[in-house]
Amino acid sequence: MKRVTLLLVCLILLASCASPKQTNPAALQFTATSSPALPTHTPLPTNTSVPTPTPTSTQKPPATEVPASPVPPSPTIQACTNQAEFVRHLSVSDNTQLLPGVYFAKVWRIKNIGTCTWTTDYAFVFNNGDNFSSVSETMLTHEVKPGETVDVQVTMVTPMEPNTYSSYWMLKDPAGNTFGAGAAADQPFSAVVVVEPLKFNKRLLETLSCG
Repeated sequence: MKRVTLLLVCLILLASCASPKQTNPAALQFTATSSPALPTHTPLPTNTSVPTPTPTSTQKPPATEVPASPVPPSPTIQACTNQAEFVRHLSVSDNTQLLPGVYFAKVWRIKNIGTCTWTTDYAFVFNNGDNFSSVSETMLTHEVKPGETVDVQVTMVTPMEPNTYSSYWMLKDPAGNTFGAGAAADQPFSAVVVVEPLKFNKRLLETLSCG
């Protein structure tokens, strides 16, 4: 009995070996599709962190302070002084006797003893007293340097009334400051005349009255 059983087992084994084992197509398809070939995964590059750019400061650097060079002191300008000196009367000296209503030219000679040069912007002006119907201002006609003299002329007319008359004059600089002679340059230049009454010829008057 044991032999028969063993023999049957052997026959079955032989039969299974002799007939080729058929492969189930569905099983193959299932196997193929159930295990698809996955594409090779290319690893993404590591995200390299980009450094945040440091903002450039638009603020200008503070300017280097350059020490200012010392300003040289300006030279002190010495103001010149105006001062005159009376030299003499060239015509009609003081206390000259004249008739009423007479025209005459009064001339003074004056010296510049100051430190300013008298230009043609300087004038000889009436200061006070009687101006003898003359102009009140006469401009210098040429430059007068310190130490030089100038002759100043003013045309005048004697008053009609007999009396002693005095007229006083000074110099004036371009700024309008008046000056004259003396230590303080405050003494004016004078013109003094004595106006005499008209004297009639007695014999002439008698002749005219008889006629």
